[in-house]
Amino acid sequence: MSSQFVSNRQQRAAIEWRGGHALVMAGAGTGKTFTIIERTKGLIAEGVEPKRIALLTFTRRAANEMRSRIGTKHEGLFAGTFHSWAIMQMHSRKDLPVRPEQWTIIDRDDQLQLIRRIKAQLTPKGEARRFPTPGEVLNYTGYARSTLVTIEAYLDKFMNLEGEQRSFVIKASKQYRQHKQARRYMDYDDILEVIAAAMTENPALAHSIASRYDEVLIDEGQDLNPLQWRIIDSMVPDTRIFMVGDDGQSIYAFRGADFESIHSFTKRIPDSKVLKLEENYRSRQAILDLANWVLDQSPLQYQKRLRGTRGRGERPILHHFNNAFDEADWITNTILESHGEGEKFSSNKILMRTMSAAKEIEASLVSKNIPYIVIGGQSLFALAHTKDLLAAVRATVNPLDELAWMRYLTLFEGIGEVTADRIIEKLLKSQSVQEAKQIVQEALDKRAAEVLAPIIAISRHRTEPGEALRSALRAMKGIFKHNYREDWSKRRPDLDLMVSLAERRPDVVDFIETYTLDPIHGTQVQGQSEDKVTLITIHSAKGLEGKRVFIPQAQYGMYPFVRSMGSDAEIEEERRVLYVALTRAQDELMLSNGGFGFAGFQTTGEADFFLERVPKKLLNHEGQAAPSQRGPIAPNDLAGWG
Repeated sequence: MSSQFVSNRQQRAAIEWRGGHALVMAGAGTGKTFTIIERTKGLIAEGVEPKRIALLTFTRRAANEMRSRIGTKHEGLFAGTFHSWAIMQMHSRKDLPVRPEQWTIIDRDDQLQLIRRIKAQLTPKGEARRFPTPGEVLNYTGYARSTLVTIEAYLDKFMNLEGEQRSFVIKASKQYRQHKQARRYMDYDDILEVIAAAMTENPALAHSIASRYDEVLIDEGQDLNPLQWRIIDSMVPDTRIFMVGDDGQSIYAFRGADFESIHSFTKRIPDSKVLKLEENYRSRQAILDLANWVLDQSPLQYQKRLRGTRGRGERPILHHFNNAFDEADWITNTILESHGEGEKFSSNKILMRTMSAAKEIEASLVSKNIPYIVIGGQSLFALAHTKDLLAAVRATVNPLDELAWMRYLTLFEGIGEVTADRIIEKLLKSQSVQEAKQIVQEALDKRAAEVLAPIIAISRHRTEPGEALRSALRAMKGIFKHNYREDWSKRRPDLDLMVSLAERRPDVVDFIETYTLDPIHGTQVQGQSEDKVTLITIHSAKGLEGKRVFIPQAQYGMYPFVRSMGSDAEIEEERRVLYVALTRAQDELMLSNGGFGFAGFQTTGEADFFLERVPKKLLNHEGQAAPSQRGPIAPNDLAGWG
């Protein structure tokens, strides 16, 4: 919404609310960001010091957008993620049990490496495949921690694991905690657990933290997990909580998001009120009618109904095809036709339930030379070459960081894991970077100078992170050119970008913290033009909108997704996934399917396709196949899902 937009009655009520705590139930496209920004501006205009306002979001991008739109009067205002807010508290207070500068924050890739090593120790040789994968162990433990249950309770409730498999997960979880503690590692959940435990167990500390703020504004309240709620609960007595959320867009239960908490807001927080935003400024009413109908079919009571402000528009269509290739060609031909009429490629968004099922569409985009961008790819800091450089930085900052040392040492030709392990065993007993250098010198002799050059360069410039990375990159250039000789020219710009990002941070430790906590996400790009079609997963598309939105594979087994059929709650989350997809469209909503469904589905009950019984007045059916057609499971459509 434009910053020049004049607020409607519901928005004004939210912007001007000065009573107790409040939850704004904001439907898709109703201007929730506009409302948060205008409310913040209003508080500052009334004399509230910016430093007494905290804006908690789920992504760096959302925080930066809000800070930018609030304008120049926000000096001192905190706008960032829960994790960055928690880290700020740890840095600024001496009465918290952890000093983050003494620890290394690790990302998911690091966590997986750690659990992989633990698994190798816990499972009989040659039998590792009988036990849960490191990714599964990490998902189990992460969910348990974010929902405040023990790993044993989680396994009993959700997983059908018995005997040695169950025992393995419990032991791996315990050893993972111990290993982190010994190596001074903190993962994302640790950051929130430290601050939540401190505030819950010490009311005086909670009062000291919360009373610094006149108001804490929380975006995307429907995505909060119980661990985050624990922090909020401890702040309620001493500040005003102003939360914005949409129960219809709660689609992150797999991360521990607690859907029910937003419905019980007034019971949970005394002296609170629920406000609503229902006027949609994004979509035509015909699109909203279909989205409203999808939620109306739920046994749950969603607490709003979207009303459009842009006229009725064209009725959405569901186009049926006999195969996925014809479906993909129809999508790309439609895009080309509109482009020929003068419309930008960027007007088109293609929303996928799972990116592993986008192969035919991507192939068709490539074959027709349509420029496109794939969103939902790896983080810049998860790419192999950027992690290599980051390993050198981490090893310098924390000599006990065995994951960093292993990655760094094995970059050098002739140093394998056995040699690296032998060196690391000694390094873990070192007390300083200087002592670590001596250990490497003795172990590698003539090779030591080459290995130590980047470490020395970084240690000389700890308070100049840009120069630290630039010097390390200069020292490692030969290693990178050799190890990535097939595509070094393509990888080099990523490392240059790391140097540029480092120049914006005050020191090396802050650089590691910042971009481990909230990494820059990369994209895969086809074509050089700035004008591109967007191919994106629905879970990555919240906040996105497009003039024309395609939703391929709108069929049996995708909505609801065949792997999310375990409970009524999972079925309802799948309904909300479809709702999120539908409400991304501004003018045209074009659903399609490839003429097949998934084996094992029935035509009634829980497994119904969500649009099976949609009234004809809400959705036009077009194309080759009958709406009720079902067929065999599509090969590879479940790739990456087990």
